Amino acid sequence: MAQLFSLTRNLSEHNEAAHQGRWSGPADVAVELSELTLGVLGLGRIGQALSERAAALGMNVQGLSRRPAGAAVRSAESLGALLASSDVVSLHLPLTPWTQGMIGRVELALMRPGSILLNTSRGGIVDEQALAEALRDPAHPLAAAAVDTFAHEHAAFTSPLFGLPNALLTPPRRRDDPARHG
Repeated sequence: MAQLFSLTRNLSEHNEAAHQGRWSGPADVAVELSELTLGVLGLGRIGQALSERAAALGMNVQGLSRRPAGAAVRSAESLGALLASSDVVSLHLPLTPWTQGMIGRVELALMRPGSILLNTSRGGIVDEQALAEALRDPAHPLAAAAVDTFAHEHAAFTSPLFGLPNALLTPPRRRDDPARHG
């Protein structure tokens, strides 16, 4: 939810402007969350919790999962249908041979104009190079992405997403991080 709020409200841009002494309101009227459709790919514990919170904020929620969707989630017919009909797509999947590279050039091109992709699941599910190319292309329907998990996570961070202003990049929590279990 934090990534969604940050991207839909351009928080990093407003923060940077304020730190540079520019104090003005947003140039564009912020979209209301209740006007957006959230597509959740993977409705396990975390995907279901996000769905419930988004529905409580008035978002239209649809999902795609091996498990039955909860009451707050309408089932999408297919991955393509979910991508094409969601303003925000949030991934909550394990990395398996089936999910490896699941979101690539073809899938990103199916997304709605102005859409946002959130990947907090596993690196390798999204083709980072294809995502970076989509975010660099002003004609591409994808407007922004938030990623906190990468295909190659090392002390020396490298990703084709590095430096893109419409990519919100945050480090994943370490597996031994006590906050992860509390």
